[in-house]
Amino acid sequence: MIRFMKYATSALLAVSAAMLGGCSADPEPTTDGEVILRLLVETGFEKASRAQDPNYFEGANGNFEKISSLRVIIVNGVASGNPLGEVEANRVVDTDEEGHPINDKMEFKVKSGRKRIYLIANEASLPAPTIRNEEGFEERPFETATQFLNSFRDGFDFDARIFTQWTVELPGSQPNATTNLYSNIRDLDGRPIYLPLTEYFDIVVEALKSDGVAKNAGSRADESEATTVTDIETQYVHLFLTRAAAKATYHVTVAPDYTGIMGNITGIRLSGLNWAQYVFPRSTTYSPAKEAKISFDIPIQAGVATDRYITSFATPERVNDVTGASLAMQLTGGRSIPLSTSTDATTLPMYFPESLFPLSASASDQFTVSVQISDGNWLTAKPLEDNILQVTKPMDDNPSQTYTRNAIARNTHLLININFTGQEITWRAVEAPYNSVSLNPEFGFKDK
Repeated sequence: MIRFMKYATSALLAVSAAMLGGCSADPEPTTDGEVILRLLVETGFEKASRAQDPNYFEGANGNFEKISSLRVIIVNGVASGNPLGEVEANRVVDTDEEGHPINDKMEFKVKSGRKRIYLIANEASLPAPTIRNEEGFEERPFETATQFLNSFRDGFDFDARIFTQWTVELPGSQPNATTNLYSNIRDLDGRPIYLPLTEYFDIVVEALKSDGVAKNAGSRADESEATTVTDIETQYVHLFLTRAAAKATYHVTVAPDYTGIMGNITGIRLSGLNWAQYVFPRSTTYSPAKEAKISFDIPIQAGVATDRYITSFATPERVNDVTGASLAMQLTGGRSIPLSTSTDATTLPMYFPESLFPLSASASDQFTVSVQISDGNWLTAKPLEDNILQVTKPMDDNPSQTYTRNAIARNTHLLININFTGQEITWRAVEAPYNSVSLNPEFGFKDK
């Protein structure tokens, strides 16, 4: 039997908005119509642990899953249904020589009104996006994601669609990936690579008053929804981060009564995956729902981990093969797993795009796992059946009708138990969401 973990979002963020300033020290005095934003960031537990309880939320597994850097981009005027705005702030949290975050009060100055906050952690692991130019041709004008993100300077016009359409793909040639979505290795300059985390939130910063009159109402999509006028300078909002990948780990056991095919396991393959995913969550719904509401005191949920599940999401269209891509883990040399009595081995994790079978697939299409033996043959693939996420979506041509497909959401860890007993092989997947720990509200990160 397979139990699949619905993932909780991995890192929570409590943000205080009080006259947003763009420096990491105390901000400059605000001017008319400006307000300050202070972020409290919670990252995953440092210990890696497992539990058979599907409601257990695990922490970051090793340095690869920790936060090395965090960028905050704040855009005025952008909201659902309105992609156009103006960049108000764009800053990367300071890090030390080892890439570890250091204390940062995360304070920014912004106008009141509607705005969108983008959070991007570990951006060095992301590819620069492909952009369609005015002639309709695709090009990659930036070599790195950091160069791309640095181009959004304060005061610049902003179109949210460039972030909405940004994707990352598996390495290799469809449908067979050659390695993880993000490889747990160092880059060409010897710097470590970390798993990216991303999110965005639409908020409304309240207007300050002067002699009973709002100083500046900022930009909002609907003037009839004017913000509350307040004389409280500090405003708070609770946010979180989401790991930009799904994850699988294989746990292999061989029972004393096993009498089937012998040899070593030299490969394990997961099939039915999407080749690409969006960098930021797209059309994603959460339980409990994603909310970002302003308050005038530290939110009671600040510093408290929320067990949050992804229940629906959108992916790029599967162009060539609705059955999906395959990602194989090669267990060669000393990493092979012997099919001998009492074997109990766990592989390293692998990372892949969040995946959803499309409308053109069948409702019965499933993600499968297959095992390669040392003679080079792959054993018959077995489906992951139980507790796989079911996503229900409206039909494009008739929204009153829906269809349901199997899915694996980002920020989800599949712990797949592969058991060899008697003459059989059985699969059982256990979900393991991420948990969070509280940090000092004055700082974005702990010293390390």
